[in-house]
Amino acid sequence: MKTLFTLLSAFLLSLSFLSAADVAITAANVVPGANAQFREGVAGVAITAGQLVYLDITTNTWKLTDANVSLAGSDVDGLAANTAGIGQPLKVITADDDLALGATTAKGTIYISSGTAGGIAPAADLVTGWYLNVVAIGVSATKVKFRAEGLRNTVAQ
Repeated sequence: MKTLFTLLSAFLLSLSFLSAADVAITAANVVPGANAQFREGVAGVAITAGQLVYLDITTNTWKLTDANVSLAGSDVDGLAANTAGIGQPLKVITADDDLALGATTAKGTIYISSGTAGGIAPAADLVTGWYLNVVAIGVSATKVKFRAEGLRNTVAQ
């Protein structure tokens, strides 16, 4: 398994010259598919629908994932299905084969957690210092297959 992560990481790093911006998500257009899987909890920070989140086990609250912080803070446990302020209820998508991300996506493009808190980036954006979390693959111009427990490397790139 370590070899798979090493090869995937090397491949993605080799694409860094193709860098693009984070996916621009419109929160109002994030629509889970009919078979989406969810978890619920409380927001520990202000969270916008469409942002990647992790469950902070010390506070039992949802916080924004950030690929270039600590290993725990770079976890991806889901994607926010709604917008919530600190202390408000949050519904989190953990898996969805038909997620309307509220953004323009590209069929076949691999998406990862970003170095921007809560952000999603094309794999080509992976840079040194990020913890690699593959979270989605584009299936059309507006939809992705999303898995919070996607491929993850526990060593910063």
